[in-house]
Amino acid sequence: MNIARILFVSAAAALLLCSCSGEAGEQDYPEVRIACIGDSITWGSRLEDRFSQSYPAVLGDLLGEGFEVRGFGYSARTASLKGDHPYFEAAKYDTLKMWLPDVVTIMLGTNDSKVRNWDPEQYHEGLRTIIDDLRKVPSHPRIVLLTPTPAGDNPYTIRDSVIRSEVIPELQKVAARRWLDVIDLYTPMLAHRDLFPDNVHPGAEGSALIASLVRDALVGMGVRPGPRVMFVGDSITDGAWGLKDSRPASERSHYDLNHLYGHGYAFCAIGRLMLDSPGLGIRCYNRGWGGNSLSDIRARWSEEVLSVRPSLISLLVGVNDVSAGSRRVDVQAWEASYRALIDSTLEVLPGVKFVLCTPFVRNASGFYPDRDDAAVDELAQAVRRIAADYGFPLADFASVVYSLCDSDAAPDRHYWLWDGIHPTCATHVRLAGEWIDVVYKNNLI
Repeated sequence: MNIARILFVSAAAALLLCSCSGEAGEQDYPEVRIACIGDSITWGSRLEDRFSQSYPAVLGDLLGEGFEVRGFGYSARTASLKGDHPYFEAAKYDTLKMWLPDVVTIMLGTNDSKVRNWDPEQYHEGLRTIIDDLRKVPSHPRIVLLTPTPAGDNPYTIRDSVIRSEVIPELQKVAARRWLDVIDLYTPMLAHRDLFPDNVHPGAEGSALIASLVRDALVGMGVRPGPRVMFVGDSITDGAWGLKDSRPASERSHYDLNHLYGHGYAFCAIGRLMLDSPGLGIRCYNRGWGGNSLSDIRARWSEEVLSVRPSLISLLVGVNDVSAGSRRVDVQAWEASYRALIDSTLEVLPGVKFVLCTPFVRNASGFYPDRDDAAVDELAQAVRRIAADYGFPLADFASVVYSLCDSDAAPDRHYWLWDGIHPTCATHVRLAGEWIDVVYKNNLI
C-alpha cells in the first residue's frame, strides 16, 4: 500500500467525520488535543523527516481542522518501571500532562520485549501506573492503548514472539481492567513487514499506514470536535457524580459512565442532549461540589473548569453564600465577584457561552437554621441583572421552583424541595426541562 492510497482512504473517513459533525452548524468548538505516548516508533526514529513523517505528525494531517496532535515519543522507553528506560520517568511525560490533552494514545511494549526488560507483571503494573496517573490530569483524557507493531530480526534484541504471545495479551488485560479501548496495529501490519526497513521502525510509508489505522479507529470511537457542556454548582448540581459527593474532581471516577453525571437536573439535561444529538460529539461534565459557595467555586475554577475548555458553562450558585444574622451576605460584593469570574473566563475562553441559573430556597429554616430566604432571593435578582448585562441566557430556576411550591398540585411542602433547598426527583426533571428549553431557544448547542 502506498502513501497516496493511505491518504485517499483517510480522506474518505474525513468526509464521514464532517458529515457526523455537520449538525453543529457554523459553531466553533474546542479543538481535540491528542497526545501520542510511545517509544522510538512514535518519536519517528529512522525517518528522513520525523517532524512530518512520524505517525503522530501524519495523524494530525489526516484528522485535519479541529484537531491538534502532538507526539510524545521517547526512544528506548518501556512501560515497565523497572525497564532500562521507563517512560514514566521521561521528561516529556510531565510536558504531556501540562498540555491537558483530551485523548492519549499509548504504544509501549516493543522495548519491554527485550530479554533484559521483559517481566509480564512489571509490564502490566507499569501500564496501569501510567494510566492511573493520566486519569488524575485535570482534563481527564480518554486513554486508548495501541498494540506494538510486529518486529523481525533486529540488532536491538526486540523479540516478536514475546510481543505477539505475551506483551499484547498483557496489554489487553490492562485494557479490560481499566475499561479502555485497544487499537490493534500488530495484525494489520503483519502484511506490511516490508515497510519496516530495519524490521522494527517503520519507514515513511509504514508510519503513514499506522497513522491511517489510528485515525480510522479514533473516528470510529466517536473522537471528534463537538460541544463541551459544563455544569458547575453546589450540591444541587453535584448529585454524587463520579460515585462521590462533595469531593474534588480529582478524587472522583470519570470513567464509570453509569455514575458520571450525578442524579439531578444535570443528569436529566445531559441525557436529553445526548438523546437528541448522538452524532454531534457532545462531551458533558458535572463539576458540582456539595457545600460550595461562589468563593469555593472560584478557587477551583481554573483546574476543574477551564482545564477542559468548555464551549458552554452552566452556573448555579448562591444558596451556600447566605446565612442569617451578622454573617448576612454582601450582595454587592457577591455580584462583583460573580462578574469577575465571568470576565476572567472570557479572557481565557473568548468564545465560551454561559447559561446563568438563579439560586432558590423555600422555608429551609427547619433543616438549615442559618439559611436566609430573602438573601437568596437577592442573589437570584443579582444573577438576573448579570445575565441581562452580559446578554447571557437565563435559566430562572428560582421562578420555576417557587411556582411549583405555590401550586396546589403537591400533597405536602416536601414534595418539590424535600428540605427547603434540595429538589426532589420531580423538581430535578422540571429544572432540566427549563434548562433544555433555554439552551435550545438560544441555539447554544
